[in-house]
Amino acid sequence: MKLAVVLIAFLLPFYQLAQTHKRKPKVSFSKGTFFGYYGYNRSWYSNSTLNLTGPGYQFSLKGMAAHDLPNPLDPGIQLNPLRCTTGQYDVRFGYYFKNHFAISLGYDKLKYEMQNGDQVLLSGNLNAGVDTVNYWSGSYTNDPVTLSNNTFHYSNSGLNYIRCELTRTDQWLAAGRDQQVVLSTNLGVGFGGLVSDNTLLFAGKEDAEYRSFSGFALSGHFGIRFEFFRHVFVQSNFSGGYMSQTHVGTRINDSNAFASQKFAFMQFDTNVGFLFYIRPTNNCNTCPVW
Repeated sequence: MKLAVVLIAFLLPFYQLAQTHKRKPKVSFSKGTFFGYYGYNRSWYSNSTLNLTGPGYQFSLKGMAAHDLPNPLDPGIQLNPLRCTTGQYDVRFGYYFKNHFAISLGYDKLKYEMQNGDQVLLSGNLNAGVDTVNYWSGSYTNDPVTLSNNTFHYSNSGLNYIRCELTRTDQWLAAGRDQQVVLSTNLGVGFGGLVSDNTLLFAGKEDAEYRSFSGFALSGHFGIRFEFFRHVFVQSNFSGGYMSQTHVGTRINDSNAFASQKFAFMQFDTNVGFLFYIRPTNNCNTCPVW
C-alpha cells in the first residue's frame, strides 16, 4: 500500500505535465509558425514630377497624376490560374522567428498609369525635330501642357514591389473551445526594390512593357487577420509609403533613355492564407505541431 502511494506521488507530476503539453494550444504568432498568403490589391498615388532623358531631350512634367488599373471582379479572372496574375495581386511567405515577431518576403504587383487629359507643367530642353507629334521643341520653364494618350503616354503595367517585412502580431479575440476563430492584428515595416514594366509613347514612338530594375521603396503596414481553425485566415492590409524610381528604362534599344520619379503611395489588399506550425513540441526536438 505504501509503495502504491509512493508511486502515485512520484508519477503524478509527470502526468500533469504531459496533460499540460497535450492541451497546449497552437498560437499563430508563436515562434516556429510559418505562413503564406495570396490576394488582390488597389493602390493610390500622389502627384509627382516625371523626368525623362533620352537622345536630344531632357525635360520634366510637374504635377502628373496617376491611378491604378485593376481587373474587373470576374470569377473567370480571379479564380482562373492562367489569368489570376494579370491583375494587381500580392503573394507573401513568412516565419515567426520569435513570439509575436515575423520576418517575411513577398511580391506586390501594383499598376501605375498616367491620368489622361490632365494639365502639367513642362520644363527642360528638347532639340528641334525630336518631337514631331506634340511639337515640343526648345527650352521650357513651367509651361502648361495638356497630356493626351493619343500623343503621349506613360505607365507601369507592372509596378512590382519586392520587399522584406518585419511584422508584430497581437491576438485580441478568440472564440470557441479550441479557439476556432481568432482576431489578430499585424503592424509592420517594409523595404525593398522596384521592378517596372514600363510603357512610353513619346515623339511618335512607343516601347511597351520594357522591364527594368527601377529603384526602391519604404512602407508601413497595418493588417487585420481573421483566423479559422488555426490553419486558415483572411487578412486585409492597409499600407502607405514612398517610392523612388531612379532609373526606369523607357527605350528597349537605348540604355541611355530613362525616366525618374518619386511619389507617395497607399495600398489596400485582401488575402487568403495558411498557417503551418513547424516548431517542436513536448521537447522532442523533432515533432512538428500539425
